[in-house]
Amino acid sequence: MQNLVITNEMRKALQSKSIHFSYNWNNKLNCKSFSTVRLWNPEKYQLLDLFEVSVKESAKNPKVVKGIARLQVINKFLLHKVTPGISFLDANLTVIAFQQLVKTMYKNKGINFKEHLMCFLVFQYLQNDEILTLVDNCK
Repeated sequence: MQNLVITNEMRKALQSKSIHFSYNWNNKLNCKSFSTVRLWNPEKYQLLDLFEVSVKESAKNPKVVKGIARLQVINKFLLHKVTPGISFLDANLTVIAFQQLVKTMYKNKGINFKEHLMCFLVFQYLQNDEILTLVDNCK
């Protein structure tokens, strides 16, 4: 998405959090905006916060930075109430297949999905000039 190299100095200035993807479902990380479904964590996910987005591309290249994105939308829900709109948009899966995928992904976390909220997050990548302006303003 971006050709700008994000340095440690820039990360510090932006105070960005990180969000990592083990797989680029639906090739969504190649778009200007993208979604993800995660376990709800109110300390991590705050509207308008910045995140460094990375994805595992191969065993030889376990972390490729895709860019800096701003969290624009947070919708909380219980897994059994996930809609086809979310399951197809996020992972190109039916509701049942999506629910199974989520349960598999978090199987070792001891999550009670009948009570623990999930969140549908929408991020928008910042353009290079926006990132550089933010970094300059933080100095």
